[in-house]
Amino acid sequence: MNWDKLLAFYHTATLGSVKKAAEKLGTSTSSVSRLIDSLEKEIGHELFSVVLQRMAITKKGERFLISVKRLLSQYDLSLKELSEMSQKMEGHYNISATISIIASWIFDDLADFMKAYPQLSLSFTAVDNPPDLTLGEADIDIRSFRRKEEGVEYKYLTTHDMGLYATRDYIQKEGLPERISDFEKHHIFAFQHNLLIPHNAPLNWHLPHITAWKKMTPINSYMGILRAIENGLGIGPVSHAAAKMSRVPLVPILPDILTYPMDLYYMYPKTLSSSRVVAEIYEHLRSRPQGPLNGRIRM
Repeated sequence: MNWDKLLAFYHTATLGSVKKAAEKLGTSTSSVSRLIDSLEKEIGHELFSVVLQRMAITKKGERFLISVKRLLSQYDLSLKELSEMSQKMEGHYNISATISIIASWIFDDLADFMKAYPQLSLSFTAVDNPPDLTLGEADIDIRSFRRKEEGVEYKYLTTHDMGLYATRDYIQKEGLPERISDFEKHHIFAFQHNLLIPHNAPLNWHLPHITAWKKMTPINSYMGILRAIENGLGIGPVSHAAAKMSRVPLVPILPDILTYPMDLYYMYPKTLSSSRVVAEIYEHLRSRPQGPLNGRIRM
């Protein structure tokens, strides 16, 4: 059953004319007449008759109107129930983010929130390739680029300042780069280009600054790059916050000129725009001191 046909019938019957129904629905009288005619053909019964050039509801139409009123009332009630559900701090929500975000700071910043709402069920998915939010692959996604997709909302969350880092052992063996040209002697790490991300995503922000290198190894995981650096294999991009948490001391490389502000975004399907849970998680992350794991909030 076509919903537009039922609305055209309902408003014509209750308002007493096709013209008033058209004004209510924001359409033309001819459109309302076609919908009613199509509805009558679909159900096989005449709902209106023309009496003295005016639309008059038939006995069958009156009986059908009772059922339509009940149906519309149930629809409105369902919408109110859904609205009330969206305001409750309960239910199950899946949060996806890059492997590094899940591994490094998400639980530090959400632990208090999860304890405050034990009735709320959260699950976490660590994926460097973004999920399809419109297909329900996740309810919330956090990562360092925005996807301008139909049906997806996004909000700026925080900024992590990035830099290039290496271990002390690597620097002692290969030397500390003091200028851009020094990278010709070094092993550089970068992100693979086959990640399912926009081409303008700033993950490899450092490569345009480095004109040449001895060797470059692409890795499709932020944590993979961090682990490669920690094992003394070369130089790669790491956030300042993650560098502080490294298993071994890391040395910043040309920090005065090789740094990049990496914005993180909070994304969710538009169908969850009125969800209190989605809004509360966002506000909680924003309220953490200096943003998630010592990031900074851009005002």
